[in-house]
Amino acid sequence: MQEHNFIKELERALRPLPATQREDVLADYRAHIFEARERGKSDEEIAAALGDPRTLGRTFVADYHLTRITNPIEGQKFTTSLYHMARASLVVLSILAFNFFFMLWPILALAFILGMSWVFAGVAVIVGLIFGIAVLIGNFAAPVTVGLSAKLALSFYSFSIFGASLLACVVLYLLSRWFLLGLMKYIKLNAKVIQPD
Repeated sequence: MQEHNFIKELERALRPLPATQREDVLADYRAHIFEARERGKSDEEIAAALGDPRTLGRTFVADYHLTRITNPIEGQKFTTSLYHMARASLVVLSILAFNFFFMLWPILALAFILGMSWVFAGVAVIVGLIFGIAVLIGNFAAPVTVGLSAKLALSFYSFSIFGASLLACVVLYLLSRWFLLGLMKYIKLNAKVIQPD
């Protein structure tokens, strides 16, 4: 995202703020972008580091309204405090509604798919190992009714399933870790928007 587009979207998201605060925030972000360019970063790298301008704007708006509730300016009327409380509530509700309708269901679907994949991989590991051991023990303990090549083939396939399932468990571990880290970052971002530092 180009600097102009980033600043334009951020400015649009900051419209509820008073003009002086809005200009301070925009000046800070222009300075951040300038300093990052001086260090040789591309516009894409800068935009990725700064985050979504709409989310940043909502964060500043929520922070402004929450600050006006918790630390009212001298002479602030009760109706003004109610206004700030209503605006802060709307920002929080919009974030919650977005999370419920657009984020919760995909997150639950991914968690379900990962959970079922763990179940299938675990069952495949256990079945492959037990069947492979049973075929090997059967070679020595039971009378030979099936050819040796068939028993070796069954043993090979069983241990192949066991090995492939173990490899799937490693991949699932990495995917699950990536999923949980991403989920934690998203939760922290929402917590920051709802209750800024």
